[in-house]
Amino acid sequence: VGNKNTMKLALSVFYVVVWANAANAVSTPQPSTTVGAEGDPHPFAWLEVEAILKTYRNLTNFGFTAGDQTGRKFAWTGGNTTMNSSLLMASASKFPAACAVAGAVADGHITFDTTAAEVFPWWSAESSDPRSRVTLRHLLSFTSGFYWPDESGWVPCMEGNGSLNVSPEQCAKQIYETAPFAFEPGTTWAYNSFHLQIATAMAAHAAHITVVELLDNYLITKLGLMGTGWLSGQNPVIAAGMYTTVDDYDKILASYLAYDLLPKTVTDQMELDYLSPPYASEIANSSIYDVRFLGHYSMCNWYECLNLNETMDHSVWSDQCKEEHIHQDLGLFGYYPIIDRKNQIYMQVGQQYLEGLNSTGLGCEYALILRILVSPLVYKALGKPAPPMPTPPPTTASNLQVFPSMPSRPRVPQWPASRNGVWADYQDALDSSV
Repeated sequence: VGNKNTMKLALSVFYVVVWANAANAVSTPQPSTTVGAEGDPHPFAWLEVEAILKTYRNLTNFGFTAGDQTGRKFAWTGGNTTMNSSLLMASASKFPAACAVAGAVADGHITFDTTAAEVFPWWSAESSDPRSRVTLRHLLSFTSGFYWPDESGWVPCMEGNGSLNVSPEQCAKQIYETAPFAFEPGTTWAYNSFHLQIATAMAAHAAHITVVELLDNYLITKLGLMGTGWLSGQNPVIAAGMYTTVDDYDKILASYLAYDLLPKTVTDQMELDYLSPPYASEIANSSIYDVRFLGHYSMCNWYECLNLNETMDHSVWSDQCKEEHIHQDLGLFGYYPIIDRKNQIYMQVGQQYLEGLNSTGLGCEYALILRILVSPLVYKALGKPAPPMPTPPPTTASNLQVFPSMPSRPRVPQWPASRNGVWADYQDALDSSV
């Protein structure tokens, strides 16, 4: 889930950028399909995938692509979305940013086990301060110890003019000095935006470049992404401020899967389960629901284990999920990229479903259900065994693609409007962590 306050600023900037393109676009583009490739084991299965995409009524304005380690095999777009439409990513910004940080690791500028104290001279190296033990690995796996009572994370440099007037390192220092630090590093997983904001500043400092250059050198220019970037200025909100296109993100997935973007020695570390021994064994109270719904966590990507049951009173993580080795980075606006490392397959539901602004539906949940419906046919088309999928909620007899029942998602109360320094009462919440 992205930082909704940051999204308000981002949206106003974003739509100024894309308005000129929208003015010249066809008002309602017709669905566009690129079906299969020569040599696909079951090419007619792509036609069945297309039929589901066209008739799925919960979502109508999105793109879908799929492929394997050799590249894209299928692409479809419908509604106002094209392969080159600019889309805000919200929390689906996290994995691409982590790939850029990992690029600095691959080039030897830093390691996953480098501590922040080794990079920043102002960061405490005193053993009595648990922050001295925070590593890049902790930051990218969200186990650094920084906490926030919901899934966002706020300090002044991450909102408004902070992205323009404050450098990334100054922002990292502001988080270090003012954000709640609640857990011994490596022990507790907490989903928020602080970790990645520090991680990118740390990698950029180690590589002697800016954060903007880090994202450009190790992701955007490296892959020739024509419609991808971060809003806004020298200090973007890394965890939620990315914009991209379905075409660009397809390139990210294909190159990552094929070990072109990053070597296997690096991606293996990015795909570990950081919510199992010898890593974190506890979950912050702000993040419990996400784990029960989506699975465990790797480096800025979910180690997927879906739970669509209406009762969320226990984790569904299993050895089977671990063996399937499926990773994803679902964002608040319903952008849903998926990597199946075991079968060397990727797919994505590409959309910008602006929760609370232009929609009343459930973009994330609807994307999950769509993926469950099309997955068996995608795997069939690519000649791979389909992994087991959870059973979607009940359907109506007359319309296979309408799902009237989905688990309701509890919303953690937002940070108080005053936002005057460190949350004075957060210790009460920490005492109830599980």
